[in-house]
Amino acid sequence: MESTCTKAEVTAGLKALMTVADVIKESGQIPAGRMYAALMTHGCTLTTFESLVGLLTRGESAIVERRGDLLIWKGWANEPV
Repeated sequence: MESTCTKAEVTAGLKALMTVADVIKESGQIPAGRMYAALMTHGCTLTTFESLVGLLTRGESAIVERRGDLLIWKGWANEPV
């Protein structure tokens, strides 16, 4: 079965991903549980939250490191230090 997304759904997903990344960047580090609790009030499910964090922490180009419950900003590959 083929799954399709509307432009609005894709835009909302990217906006959510960038928002999570921006909060981690501005904080430097933040407990994942605290961030999830704040997002829950906006209807974010645990599955969605874990997917967003997974995208930010996955692979060699990860911009966030996860140490236990702590999310730590690593930075963009070409971001000035």
